[in-house]
Amino acid sequence: SGKSSLACQMGRWGMEQELAGRIIPHVMIPVLIEENVNDIAARIQAQLKLTAGDEVEPELTKSLLNNKRVLVIIDGLSEKSTDMQQQVREIYIQAPVRALIVTSRRDVEVTGANKV
Repeated sequence: SGKSSLACQMGRWGMEQELAGRIIPHVMIPVLIEENVNDIAARIQAQLKLTAGDEVEPELTKSLLNNKRVLVIIDGLSEKSTDMQQQVREIYIQAPVRALIVTSRRDVEVTGANKV
């Protein structure tokens, strides 16, 4: 039904150079997580390292996440392990993620999130 395509398009809109095409006023770095992971925060850190081509300090990562400079996209959550699903449900408690897109075949309650 296009859930993944829409989430990826939102990631592209986050990087859009022209202000009129962005989803928020500043540019965002999209981080796509498609596989099961044991530690979402560590996976975000690893993805930022790949994007930057160098080590990214954990404090910088926290700041980027907290200021909506990173758009975390978790694709296909309903097909992931129950442990990962629980991590996502509590992601706002566990990490300073402030911009999150989750695709799922089933309704997912994320503590502290506004559902669209």
